[in-house]
Amino acid sequence: MRKKYSKLIFFIIGIIALLYIIYVGSKIYSRNIDKKEIGIPLGLAEIQGSRLSAYDSVSGNFILYKKQNKLYFRISYLPNGKETNASIEFNDKKNNQVLFILPNENIKIGVWNYDEEDEKKILSGSTYVKIYTKENPEGEIIGEIKVVPESCEL
Repeated sequence: MRKKYSKLIFFIIGIIALLYIIYVGSKIYSRNIDKKEIGIPLGLAEIQGSRLSAYDSVSGNFILYKKQNKLYFRISYLPNGKETNASIEFNDKKNNQVLFILPNENIKIGVWNYDEEDEKKILSGSTYVKIYTKENPEGEIIGEIKVVPESCEL
């Protein structure tokens, strides 16, 4: 008889312990959900260049994370001349402001930890990637950073 009750007590204690572990685990998980974030995809649009046919393979992919204030980028192109400078710039038709200097490489991969006030500029459609060369000091390649429309199922 004593063995029956001891097995039953251990079983009940085991169930209580399991329920407690599930409860604590769900609390930890729900706290971490708030930290997860889906990025906003961005891309290059309306690409302009001095010899645009040479830039058929220009591409730019960006993902913006609002909570982290980070913009991940990957920009690639085939150069016409020696690159002198590359940057992400804001142009509101009144002034031109350099927001971030990009690496001088044909494939530019990195992260920009932007200031919070730059987020509206990035999402406004008035932010550009500009790549400069000696031959074209006004901009060899100029591409507008735009939000990629969400895909839909047909």
